[in-house]
Amino acid sequence: MSRAMQVAGLAVSEVNRPNRFDRGIRGKRDPFDVYSVAEAVLSGRASAAPKGTMGWWSRSGCCALEVVCTLRQDSDDQPDQGMLITAPEELRSRYRGLSNTKLITARAASRPTPTPVTVAEATAYSLRPLARRWQALTEQIEDLARHLQRLLEDHAPDLMSVFGYGRDTVAQLLITAGDNPDRLLSEAAFVALDGGRPIQASSGKTNRHRLNRAGDRRANSALPHRAHAAALRSADP
Repeated sequence: MSRAMQVAGLAVSEVNRPNRFDRGIRGKRDPFDVYSVAEAVLSGRASAAPKGTMGWWSRSGCCALEVVCTLRQDSDDQPDQGMLITAPEELRSRYRGLSNTKLITARAASRPTPTPVTVAEATAYSLRPLARRWQALTEQIEDLARHLQRLLEDHAPDLMSVFGYGRDTVAQLLITAGDNPDRLLSEAAFVALDGGRPIQASSGKTNRHRLNRAGDRRANSALPHRAHAAALRSADP
């Protein structure tokens, strides 16, 4: 809807949720939400540009980063391997001492009873498709990682060459920047976008700040200071 309105030449602003205090008094009602949105826009409080795939981000190949990253993150949710831990001892002893790779290979190649009856037979029967699903997802993750590496080397070679910046970190920073081109008016604006700017929490004579938990949390996890810290840890003897 936002993209269609922008294409039609209409000015679009992003409005945060209504005031919690007012909603607590009046309850959640559509007319109240509509009036709150209109008031925020007319008063100028709602001036943020909405997210979208407009401009250079949609025209360049960088937009493919978001598609590949989304699929890769879904593939990372690999099947739980905890079923073997609670399996009967006769089944656990069969795979004891194997590394993860050998364990998955052995389970995928197993030949359980086709008509399980006992708990051990049912568990053995379930472990084989889980292992095969794990293998398929691992292959998919590796394939997507190769495509992601190629896209990043094509569109952000300088950023990829920075010490401490890995594939996932660079991809997330580019996705966040590409989704919000109109919000990146300065370095401070980008820091605010990813929740890296502290929030004033002073009271009386106490002057302090607190952690900002707003913004794009995935971008926050890919902030440069965290990338540098990880690089320094890996460089320690």
